Amino acid sequence: MRRIIKTITAAALGFALALTGVFAQTAGFGISQDLDVVYGAQKLVYLNKNFVNIVPGNAEKLNLYSGKKNISAKAKWSSSKPGVVSVNKKGRIKAKDTGKAVITATYGDKSLKCTVTSAYKDYEELYHDTLNAIYNRINGWDDSSDALAGGFVGIAEYLAGATGEKALQKIGYTIMDINGDGVPELIVTGITKKGPKLCFADDVCLLYTYADKKSVEVTSGWARNRYMLMDNGNLYYMGSSGAAYTYFGEFSLKAGETSLSCVDFYFSSDEASDNGDIIYYHNTLGYADISSSEHGVNMSSDYFWNYNDAYEQRSHRIEVTPFSDFPVDIFSSASKEISIYDSTAGYEEYYEYSATDSEYKLDVVIAANSTLTDFKVSKITWKDSSSTVFTPVLSDEPLYSLEKLTPDKPLKLTIVFMGDLPEYALTFKDKDGVEKVYALEQSGMDGSIVITEL
Repeated sequence: MRRIIKTITAAALGFALALTGVFAQTAGFGISQDLDVVYGAQKLVYLNKNFVNIVPGNAEKLNLYSGKKNISAKAKWSSSKPGVVSVNKKGRIKAKDTGKAVITATYGDKSLKCTVTSAYKDYEELYHDTLNAIYNRINGWDDSSDALAGGFVGIAEYLAGATGEKALQKIGYTIMDINGDGVPELIVTGITKKGPKLCFADDVCLLYTYADKKSVEVTSGWARNRYMLMDNGNLYYMGSSGAAYTYFGEFSLKAGETSLSCVDFYFSSDEASDNGDIIYYHNTLGYADISSSEHGVNMSSDYFWNYNDAYEQRSHRIEVTPFSDFPVDIFSSASKEISIYDSTAGYEEYYEYSATDSEYKLDVVIAANSTLTDFKVSKITWKDSSSTVFTPVLSDEPLYSLEKLTPDKPLKLTIVFMGDLPEYALTFKDKDGVEKVYALEQSGMDGSIVITEL
Protein backbone atom coordinates (compact mmCIF):
# COMPACT_ATOMS: atom_id res chain seq x y z
CA MET A 1 0.00 0.00 0.00
CA ARG A 2 1.37 3.38 -0.98
CA ARG A 3 1.89 5.50 2.11
CA ILE A 4 2.58 9.24 1.73
CA ILE A 5 2.20 11.13 5.00
CA LYS A 6 2.79 14.88 5.00
CA THR A 7 0.21 17.65 5.30
CA ILE A 8 -3.21 18.64 4.00
CA THR A 9 -4.49 22.05 3.10
CA ALA A 10 -6.97 24.06 5.11
CA ALA A 11 -9.45 23.77 2.22
CA ALA A 12 -9.37 19.99 2.52
CA LEU A 13 -9.33 20.04 6.29
CA GLY A 14 -13.06 20.37 6.91
CA PHE A 15 -13.90 17.48 4.62
CA ALA A 16 -11.27 15.24 6.19
CA LEU A 17 -12.55 16.18 9.63
CA ALA A 18 -15.97 14.77 8.80
CA LEU A 19 -14.45 11.42 7.92
CA THR A 20 -11.89 10.88 10.66
CA GLY A 21 -12.61 13.39 13.39
CA VAL A 22 -8.91 13.52 14.24
CA PHE A 23 -7.66 16.88 13.00
CA ALA A 24 -6.99 19.97 15.06
CA GLN A 25 -7.43 23.04 12.86
CA THR A 26 -4.77 25.70 12.85
CA ALA A 27 -4.68 29.14 11.28
CA GLY A 28 -4.19 29.62 7.55
CA PHE A 29 -2.57 26.65 5.82
CA GLY A 30 -1.35 25.24 9.12
CA ILE A 31 -0.25 21.64 9.39
CA SER A 32 -2.57 19.12 10.96
CA GLN A 33 -1.76 15.78 12.52
CA ASP A 34 -1.41 13.20 9.76
CA LEU A 35 -3.87 10.38 9.30
CA ASP A 36 -1.36 7.59 9.81
CA VAL A 37 -0.22 8.78 13.22
CA VAL A 38 -3.64 9.58 14.62
CA TYR A 39 -5.83 6.97 12.95
CA GLY A 40 -3.39 4.16 12.24
CA ALA A 41 -1.78 4.03 15.69
CA GLN A 42 -5.13 3.26 17.29
CA LYS A 43 -6.35 -0.09 16.05
CA LEU A 44 -9.93 -0.13 14.87
CA VAL A 45 -12.22 -1.64 17.53
CA TYR A 46 -15.31 -3.19 15.98
CA LEU A 47 -17.93 -5.92 16.31
CA ASN A 48 -18.09 -8.71 13.77
CA LYS A 49 -21.73 -7.70 13.19
CA ASN A 50 -23.61 -4.47 13.84
CA PHE A 51 -27.00 -6.08 13.19
CA VAL A 52 -28.15 -9.66 13.70
CA ASN A 53 -31.35 -11.41 12.63
CA ILE A 54 -31.96 -14.60 14.56
CA VAL A 55 -34.70 -17.19 14.96
CA PRO A 56 -36.08 -17.58 18.53
CA GLY A 57 -34.36 -20.49 20.23
CA ASN A 58 -31.18 -20.08 18.18
CA ALA A 59 -27.81 -18.85 19.41
CA GLU A 60 -25.00 -16.92 17.75
CA LYS A 61 -21.57 -15.63 18.72
CA LEU A 62 -20.68 -11.94 18.63
CA ASN A 63 -16.98 -11.14 18.56
CA LEU A 64 -15.22 -7.89 19.44
CA TYR A 65 -11.96 -7.14 17.66
CA SER A 66 -9.12 -4.70 18.08
CA GLY A 67 -7.52 -4.74 14.68
CA LYS A 68 -7.23 -8.46 13.97
CA LYS A 69 -7.15 -9.55 17.63
CA ASN A 70 -10.26 -11.07 19.20
CA ILE A 71 -10.84 -9.27 22.53
CA SER A 72 -14.34 -10.65 23.24
CA ALA A 73 -13.30 -12.20 26.56
CA LYS A 74 -11.94 -8.85 27.76
CA ALA A 75 -15.13 -6.93 27.06
CA LYS A 76 -18.16 -6.42 29.28
CA TRP A 77 -21.34 -7.60 27.56
CA SER A 78 -24.91 -6.54 28.29
CA SER A 79 -28.38 -6.77 26.74
CA SER A 80 -31.05 -4.07 26.76
CA LYS A 81 -33.71 -6.82 26.90
CA PRO A 82 -32.34 -10.07 28.36
CA GLY A 83 -35.80 -11.62 28.14
CA VAL A 84 -35.71 -11.25 24.36
CA VAL A 85 -32.00 -11.81 23.67
CA SER A 86 -29.51 -12.78 26.35
CA VAL A 87 -25.73 -12.52 26.14
CA ASN A 88 -23.04 -14.23 28.19
CA LYS A 89 -19.63 -12.93 29.24
CA LYS A 90 -18.00 -14.17 26.03
CA GLY A 91 -20.48 -12.55 23.64
CA ARG A 92 -22.67 -15.56 22.88
CA ILE A 93 -26.22 -14.39 22.31
CA LYS A 94 -29.39 -16.47 22.51
CA ALA A 95 -32.82 -15.48 21.27
CA LYS A 96 -35.45 -16.24 23.90
CA ASP A 97 -38.48 -14.48 22.46
CA THR A 98 -39.51 -12.39 19.46
CA GLY A 99 -38.58 -8.72 19.50
CA LYS A 100 -35.50 -6.49 19.41
CA ALA A 101 -32.63 -6.03 21.82
CA VAL A 102 -29.41 -4.02 21.75
CA ILE A 103 -26.27 -5.88 22.77
CA THR A 104 -23.47 -3.65 24.08
CA ALA A 105 -19.81 -4.62 24.28
CA THR A 106 -17.75 -2.27 26.46
CA TYR A 107 -13.96 -2.28 26.22
CA GLY A 108 -12.10 0.51 27.98
CA ASP A 109 -13.74 3.78 26.94
CA LYS A 110 -15.35 2.25 23.83
CA SER A 111 -18.89 0.89 23.63
CA LEU A 112 -19.96 -0.99 20.52
CA LYS A 113 -23.58 -1.87 19.90
CA CYS A 114 -25.32 -4.58 17.92
CA THR A 115 -29.07 -4.54 17.28
CA VAL A 116 -30.52 -8.05 17.38
CA THR A 117 -33.91 -8.82 15.83
CA SER A 118 -35.47 -12.11 16.92
CA ALA A 119 -38.13 -13.34 14.50
CA TYR A 120 -39.27 -16.54 12.82
CA LYS A 121 -37.63 -15.83 9.47
CA ASP A 122 -34.66 -17.90 8.31
CA TYR A 123 -32.70 -15.91 5.71
CA GLU A 124 -30.13 -18.68 5.27
CA GLU A 125 -32.97 -20.80 3.94
CA LEU A 126 -34.02 -17.97 1.59
CA TYR A 127 -30.47 -17.61 0.24
CA HIS A 128 -29.97 -21.35 -0.04
CA ASP A 129 -30.59 -21.61 -3.79
CA THR A 130 -27.97 -18.95 -4.46
CA LEU A 131 -25.50 -20.55 -2.06
CA ASN A 132 -26.14 -23.93 -3.62
CA ALA A 133 -25.50 -22.53 -7.12
CA ILE A 134 -22.24 -20.91 -5.99
CA TYR A 135 -21.18 -24.14 -4.28
CA ASN A 136 -21.78 -26.08 -7.50
CA ARG A 137 -19.82 -23.61 -9.58
CA ILE A 138 -16.90 -23.50 -7.14
CA ASN A 139 -16.88 -27.28 -7.12
CA GLY A 140 -16.78 -27.32 -10.89
CA TRP A 141 -20.23 -28.78 -11.46
CA ASP A 142 -21.95 -25.85 -13.15
CA ASP A 143 -20.43 -23.02 -15.19
CA SER A 144 -23.67 -21.31 -16.18
CA SER A 145 -25.85 -20.57 -13.18
CA ASP A 146 -28.31 -17.69 -13.45
CA ALA A 147 -27.95 -17.14 -9.71
CA LEU A 148 -24.37 -15.92 -10.22
CA ALA A 149 -25.05 -13.36 -12.94
CA GLY A 150 -21.68 -11.97 -14.11
CA GLY A 151 -19.94 -11.52 -10.81
CA PHE A 152 -17.65 -14.53 -10.53
CA VAL A 153 -14.37 -12.81 -11.48
CA GLY A 154 -13.21 -12.16 -7.89
CA ILE A 155 -14.07 -15.70 -6.83
CA ALA A 156 -12.10 -17.10 -9.77
CA GLU A 157 -9.08 -15.01 -8.75
CA TYR A 158 -9.13 -16.50 -5.25
CA LEU A 159 -9.59 -20.02 -6.61
CA ALA A 160 -6.46 -19.68 -8.77
CA GLY A 161 -7.29 -22.91 -10.56
CA ALA A 162 -8.16 -24.93 -7.45
CA THR A 163 -10.96 -27.48 -7.78
CA GLY A 164 -12.98 -29.82 -5.60
CA GLU A 165 -12.45 -29.74 -1.83
CA LYS A 166 -9.49 -27.34 -2.08
CA ALA A 167 -11.66 -24.88 -3.97
CA LEU A 168 -14.44 -25.14 -1.41
CA GLN A 169 -11.95 -24.37 1.37
CA LYS A 170 -10.77 -21.20 -0.40
CA ILE A 171 -14.15 -19.47 -0.69
CA GLY A 172 -16.43 -18.48 2.18
CA TYR A 173 -19.76 -16.80 2.87
CA THR A 174 -21.64 -15.01 5.60
CA ILE A 175 -25.18 -13.70 6.01
CA MET A 176 -25.35 -10.40 7.87
CA ASP A 177 -27.48 -7.27 7.91
CA ILE A 178 -24.99 -4.57 6.95
CA ASN A 179 -27.36 -1.58 6.94
CA GLY A 180 -29.83 -2.37 9.73
CA ASP A 181 -32.96 -2.52 7.56
CA GLY A 182 -33.93 -5.95 8.89
CA VAL A 183 -32.97 -7.77 5.69
CA PRO A 184 -29.60 -9.55 6.01
CA GLU A 185 -27.26 -9.51 3.04
CA LEU A 186 -25.25 -12.43 1.67
CA ILE A 187 -21.51 -11.87 1.23
CA VAL A 188 -19.36 -14.33 -0.73
CA THR A 189 -15.59 -13.89 -0.93
CA GLY A 190 -12.14 -15.47 -0.77
CA ILE A 191 -10.73 -16.69 2.54
CA THR A 192 -7.48 -14.96 3.52
CA LYS A 193 -7.06 -16.26 7.07
CA LYS A 194 -7.95 -19.58 8.68
CA GLY A 195 -7.98 -19.75 12.46
CA PRO A 196 -8.65 -22.75 14.71
CA LYS A 197 -12.38 -21.93 14.89
CA LEU A 198 -13.01 -19.06 12.47
CA CYS A 199 -12.16 -18.13 8.89
CA PHE A 200 -11.73 -14.54 7.74
CA ALA A 201 -11.95 -12.54 4.53
CA ASP A 202 -10.63 -9.09 3.67
CA ASP A 203 -12.98 -8.01 0.91
CA VAL A 204 -16.36 -8.60 -0.76
CA CYS A 205 -16.44 -10.52 -4.05
CA LEU A 206 -20.21 -10.91 -4.27
CA LEU A 207 -22.91 -9.02 -2.36
CA TYR A 208 -26.57 -10.04 -2.46
CA THR A 209 -29.70 -8.74 -0.80
CA TYR A 210 -33.18 -10.23 -0.63
CA ALA A 211 -35.97 -8.35 -2.42
CA ASP A 212 -39.20 -9.25 -4.20
CA LYS A 213 -39.01 -12.77 -2.76
CA LYS A 214 -35.67 -13.53 -4.40
CA SER A 215 -31.93 -13.13 -3.98
CA VAL A 216 -30.61 -10.12 -5.92
CA GLU A 217 -26.95 -9.43 -6.74
CA VAL A 218 -26.02 -5.91 -5.58
CA THR A 219 -22.41 -5.72 -6.73
CA SER A 220 -19.28 -7.74 -7.36
CA GLY A 221 -15.60 -7.08 -6.78
CA TRP A 222 -12.18 -8.35 -7.84
CA ALA A 223 -8.50 -7.45 -7.40
CA ARG A 224 -8.58 -4.19 -9.39
CA ASN A 225 -12.14 -3.38 -8.37
CA ARG A 226 -12.27 -4.12 -4.62
CA TYR A 227 -14.95 -3.63 -2.00
CA MET A 228 -14.25 -3.86 1.73
CA LEU A 229 -16.69 -3.69 4.65
CA MET A 230 -16.35 -0.60 6.85
CA ASP A 231 -17.12 -0.24 10.55
CA ASN A 232 -20.31 1.72 9.76
CA GLY A 233 -21.70 -0.99 7.46
CA ASN A 234 -20.83 0.89 4.28
CA LEU A 235 -18.39 -0.35 1.63
CA TYR A 236 -14.96 1.10 0.89
CA TYR A 237 -14.21 0.84 -2.82
CA MET A 238 -10.72 0.80 -4.37
CA GLY A 239 -10.03 0.39 -8.09
CA SER A 240 -7.42 1.07 -10.72
CA SER A 241 -7.11 0.98 -14.50
CA GLY A 242 -3.51 2.12 -14.85
CA ALA A 243 -0.74 4.13 -13.21
CA ALA A 244 -2.56 7.45 -13.61
CA TYR A 245 -6.05 6.15 -12.90
CA THR A 246 -6.94 5.31 -9.31
CA TYR A 247 -10.48 5.27 -7.91
CA PHE A 248 -11.72 4.97 -4.35
CA GLY A 249 -14.66 5.99 -2.23
CA GLU A 250 -17.49 5.02 0.09
CA PHE A 251 -20.75 3.39 -0.96
CA SER A 252 -23.86 2.45 1.02
CA LEU A 253 -26.75 0.04 0.53
CA LYS A 254 -29.85 1.97 1.51
CA ALA A 255 -32.84 0.27 3.11
CA GLY A 256 -34.98 -1.48 0.54
CA GLU A 257 -32.54 -0.79 -2.31
CA THR A 258 -30.85 -3.38 -4.55
CA SER A 259 -27.96 -1.23 -5.79
CA LEU A 260 -25.25 0.80 -4.08
CA SER A 261 -25.43 4.56 -3.54
CA CYS A 262 -22.32 6.70 -3.59
CA VAL A 263 -21.39 8.62 -0.45
CA ASP A 264 -18.07 10.01 -1.74
CA PHE A 265 -15.86 9.18 -4.71
CA TYR A 266 -12.27 10.19 -5.53
CA PHE A 267 -10.29 9.51 -8.67
CA SER A 268 -7.13 10.56 -10.45
CA SER A 269 -6.53 11.18 -14.13
CA ASP A 270 -4.05 12.85 -16.50
CA GLU A 271 -6.56 13.31 -19.33
CA ALA A 272 -7.24 17.01 -18.62
CA SER A 273 -3.62 17.88 -17.97
CA ASP A 274 -1.61 19.85 -20.55
CA ASN A 275 1.73 18.53 -19.33
CA GLY A 276 0.80 14.97 -18.35
CA ASP A 277 0.51 15.68 -14.61
CA ILE A 278 -1.95 13.64 -12.60
CA ILE A 279 -4.93 15.64 -11.36
CA TYR A 280 -7.18 14.56 -8.47
CA TYR A 281 -10.97 14.83 -8.41
CA HIS A 282 -13.95 14.35 -6.09
CA ASN A 283 -17.65 13.78 -6.71
CA THR A 284 -20.65 11.94 -5.27
CA LEU A 285 -21.60 10.23 -8.53
CA GLY A 286 -19.59 7.07 -7.91
CA TYR A 287 -17.73 7.03 -11.22
CA ALA A 288 -14.98 8.98 -12.98
CA ASP A 289 -16.60 11.92 -14.76
CA ILE A 290 -14.17 14.84 -14.97
CA SER A 291 -16.77 17.34 -16.22
CA SER A 292 -19.04 16.69 -13.22
CA SER A 293 -16.35 16.57 -10.53
CA GLU A 294 -14.63 19.04 -8.27
CA HIS A 295 -11.26 19.91 -9.78
CA GLY A 296 -8.26 19.07 -7.65
CA VAL A 297 -6.68 22.54 -7.47
CA ASN A 298 -6.18 22.20 -3.72
CA MET A 299 -6.02 18.43 -3.63
CA SER A 300 -2.43 17.26 -3.51
CA SER A 301 -1.18 13.73 -3.97
CA ASP A 302 -0.59 13.63 -0.20
CA TYR A 303 -4.22 14.49 0.55
CA PHE A 304 -5.53 11.99 -2.00
CA TRP A 305 -3.54 9.03 -0.65
CA ASN A 306 -3.99 9.96 3.00
CA TYR A 307 -7.71 10.00 2.46
CA ASN A 308 -7.59 6.60 0.78
CA ASP A 309 -5.58 5.24 3.70
CA ALA A 310 -8.18 6.55 6.16
CA TYR A 311 -10.90 4.65 4.34
CA GLU A 312 -8.84 1.48 4.30
CA GLN A 313 -8.14 1.74 8.01
CA ARG A 314 -11.85 1.95 8.72
CA SER A 315 -12.36 -1.32 6.86
CA HIS A 316 -12.14 -4.65 8.64
CA ARG A 317 -12.03 -8.39 8.20
CA ILE A 318 -15.22 -10.42 7.84
CA GLU A 319 -15.91 -13.72 9.60
CA VAL A 320 -16.97 -16.29 6.99
CA THR A 321 -17.94 -19.96 6.74
CA PRO A 322 -16.00 -21.95 4.12
CA PHE A 323 -18.08 -23.58 1.41
CA SER A 324 -16.53 -26.89 2.45
CA ASP A 325 -18.86 -26.61 5.48
CA PHE A 326 -21.90 -25.66 3.42
CA PRO A 327 -24.64 -28.35 3.56
CA VAL A 328 -25.20 -28.58 -0.19
CA ASP A 329 -28.46 -29.98 -1.53
CA ILE A 330 -29.97 -30.80 1.85
CA PHE A 331 -32.71 -28.15 1.96
CA SER A 332 -35.92 -27.87 0.02
CA SER A 333 -39.03 -25.75 0.38
CA ALA A 334 -40.40 -28.55 2.57
CA SER A 335 -37.36 -28.85 4.87
CA LYS A 336 -37.20 -25.52 6.66
CA GLU A 337 -37.36 -27.17 10.07
CA ILE A 338 -34.01 -29.01 10.05
CA SER A 339 -30.46 -28.70 8.77
CA ILE A 340 -28.05 -31.56 8.13
CA TYR A 341 -24.31 -31.30 8.79
CA ASP A 342 -21.37 -33.69 8.85
CA SER A 343 -19.81 -32.25 12.02
CA THR A 344 -20.82 -31.02 15.47
CA ALA A 345 -18.28 -28.17 15.24
CA GLY A 346 -19.68 -25.01 16.82
CA TYR A 347 -22.05 -26.81 19.19
CA GLU A 348 -21.21 -27.00 22.89
CA GLU A 349 -23.29 -30.16 23.42
CA TYR A 350 -25.29 -32.65 21.39
CA TYR A 351 -27.29 -35.86 21.58
CA GLU A 352 -25.73 -38.99 20.14
CA TYR A 353 -27.12 -42.26 18.81
CA SER A 354 -25.42 -44.99 16.77
CA ALA A 355 -27.54 -47.37 14.70
CA THR A 356 -24.59 -49.36 13.33
CA ASP A 357 -20.98 -50.35 13.85
CA SER A 358 -20.37 -50.98 10.15
CA GLU A 359 -17.06 -49.93 8.64
CA TYR A 360 -19.13 -47.87 6.19
CA LYS A 361 -20.88 -45.90 8.92
CA LEU A 362 -21.49 -42.19 8.48
CA ASP A 363 -22.09 -39.42 11.02
CA VAL A 364 -25.11 -37.27 10.23
CA VAL A 365 -25.70 -34.24 12.46
CA ILE A 366 -29.36 -33.21 12.58
CA ALA A 367 -29.94 -29.65 13.80
CA ALA A 368 -33.33 -28.07 14.42
CA ASN A 369 -33.92 -24.59 12.99
CA SER A 370 -36.67 -24.12 15.57
CA THR A 371 -37.78 -26.25 18.51
CA LEU A 372 -39.26 -29.57 17.34
CA THR A 373 -41.31 -31.88 19.57
CA ASP A 374 -41.96 -35.63 19.60
CA PHE A 375 -38.80 -36.19 17.56
CA LYS A 376 -38.12 -39.76 16.39
CA VAL A 377 -35.66 -41.68 14.24
CA SER A 378 -37.22 -44.78 12.68
CA LYS A 379 -36.32 -47.53 10.23
CA ILE A 380 -38.11 -47.66 6.89
CA THR A 381 -39.17 -50.82 5.11
CA TRP A 382 -40.59 -50.68 1.60
CA LYS A 383 -43.77 -52.51 0.72
CA ASP A 384 -44.02 -53.70 -2.87
CA SER A 385 -47.41 -52.33 -3.89
CA SER A 386 -46.94 -53.19 -7.56
CA SER A 387 -44.17 -53.86 -10.01
CA THR A 388 -43.28 -50.19 -10.14
CA VAL A 389 -44.58 -48.69 -6.88
CA PHE A 390 -43.00 -49.06 -3.43
CA THR A 391 -44.68 -47.73 -0.29
CA PRO A 392 -42.61 -46.70 2.76
CA VAL A 393 -43.58 -48.27 6.09
CA LEU A 394 -42.11 -46.94 9.35
CA SER A 395 -41.19 -49.32 12.15
CA ASP A 396 -43.64 -49.52 15.07
CA GLU A 397 -40.90 -48.73 17.60
CA PRO A 398 -38.50 -45.86 16.86
CA LEU A 399 -34.75 -46.39 17.00
CA TYR A 400 -34.35 -43.18 18.99
CA SER A 401 -36.69 -40.51 20.35
CA LEU A 402 -36.60 -37.12 22.08
CA GLU A 403 -39.35 -35.06 23.62
CA LYS A 404 -37.72 -31.96 22.12
CA LEU A 405 -34.94 -31.21 19.65
CA THR A 406 -33.78 -27.63 20.11
CA PRO A 407 -31.54 -25.46 17.87
CA ASP A 408 -28.71 -25.30 20.40
CA LYS A 409 -28.38 -29.08 20.88
CA PRO A 410 -28.42 -31.23 17.71
CA LEU A 411 -28.49 -35.02 17.30
CA LYS A 412 -25.39 -36.82 16.02
CA LEU A 413 -26.74 -39.90 14.27
CA THR A 414 -24.39 -42.69 13.12
CA ILE A 415 -25.94 -44.74 10.32
CA VAL A 416 -25.06 -46.60 7.14
CA PHE A 417 -26.63 -46.37 3.69
CA MET A 418 -26.65 -49.76 2.00
CA GLY A 419 -29.21 -49.57 -0.81
CA ASP A 420 -30.91 -47.30 -3.30
CA LEU A 421 -34.01 -46.75 -1.15
CA PRO A 422 -33.94 -44.67 2.08
CA GLU A 423 -33.67 -46.76 5.26
CA TYR A 424 -34.15 -44.06 7.92
CA ALA A 425 -36.95 -41.61 8.64
CA LEU A 426 -37.23 -38.52 10.85
CA THR A 427 -40.61 -37.68 12.32
CA PHE A 428 -41.49 -34.69 14.48
CA LYS A 429 -43.97 -31.89 15.10
CA ASP A 430 -42.91 -28.42 13.98
CA LYS A 431 -43.39 -25.16 15.91
CA ASP A 432 -47.01 -25.03 14.75
CA GLY A 433 -47.72 -28.59 15.91
CA VAL A 434 -47.83 -29.99 12.36
CA GLU A 435 -46.45 -33.52 12.07
CA LYS A 436 -43.68 -33.96 9.48
CA VAL A 437 -42.01 -37.09 8.12
CA TYR A 438 -38.73 -37.01 6.19
CA ALA A 439 -36.60 -39.76 4.70
CA LEU A 440 -32.80 -39.63 4.95
CA GLU A 441 -30.86 -40.82 1.91
CA GLN A 442 -27.43 -40.41 0.38
CA SER A 443 -26.97 -38.73 -2.99
CA GLY A 444 -25.43 -40.99 -5.63
CA MET A 445 -23.87 -37.95 -7.29
CA ASP A 446 -21.76 -36.44 -4.53
CA GLY A 447 -22.44 -38.44 -1.35
CA SER A 448 -24.30 -35.59 0.35
CA ILE A 449 -27.25 -36.33 2.60
CA VAL A 450 -30.63 -35.56 1.07
CA ILE A 451 -33.87 -35.20 3.00
CA THR A 452 -37.17 -35.89 1.26
CA GLU A 453 -40.62 -35.43 2.70
CA LEU A 454 -42.68 -38.65 2.74
